[in-house]
Amino acid sequence: MINFFRRIRRKLADDNKPLKYFRYAVGEIILVVIGILIALQINTWNEERKSKILGNNYTKLVYKDLQNDILKIAGILKILHNQYEAGIEVLSIIDAEKPETYDPDRLNNNINWVLTTGVFTERGENTWDGLKISGDQAIIRNDSLTVLLNAFYSHFDRLIENFNELPKKARLELREVSSQCHNKENLQGYYENGLENYTANRDELDCILRIKDLSKMVRSVTISSIANLENFKYLNNEGKSVITYLDENLYGIIH
Repeated sequence: MINFFRRIRRKLADDNKPLKYFRYAVGEIILVVIGILIALQINTWNEERKSKILGNNYTKLVYKDLQNDILKIAGILKILHNQYEAGIEVLSIIDAEKPETYDPDRLNNNINWVLTTGVFTERGENTWDGLKISGDQAIIRNDSLTVLLNAFYSHFDRLIENFNELPKKARLELREVSSQCHNKENLQGYYENGLENYTANRDELDCILRIKDLSKMVRSVTISSIANLENFKYLNNEGKSVITYLDENLYGIIH
């Protein structure tokens, strides 16, 4: 293309001998400038295309991470709901006038396992965290999505931080106190028969029911379960809203 214009320019320059060399020099400069501009534009298009592809790939990864995180939240909600139900059941036995009517195996499971189960309190670093640390969040190329993701994960991290304080401590305290009622024979029974096939030792459970402040500790776990159920339900809905936004606005990219 440039050679074609160069031939035309040379012919025009030859037609006017006094201006021949001046026209030739100016023409060469113009052709060089045009070539540079075309090269820059092509390079810009290529970089834009690469950036778009990279942004789409990261968007797909963020979408998958969101799905996994929502599954984790669902697991948290299940544990918290089970702890709430177990707490109410244990408190009804503690407050009963004749606690000897309780089901030993059920009480054993509720106190020693359900109420003391450690709730997931960490969130592994994901794609969005990596982009945030490196300062490359803009590569997602969607300001609305960036706002939604920052809000969701900031809320998630605050809940984890808060849960690692009192709620987690309450469960560990209950586990520590109840473990004092396990003698060697009880522990061997757990090991030899497995948790599902083990028959609770009545003396062990009577010991647990006599623990000082047992009611207070169970209530603490139960109340924290109720409060965190509400918090994680909100977080769950918030995460699903981000998923919905992606499905409705970026479906062609993430699927």
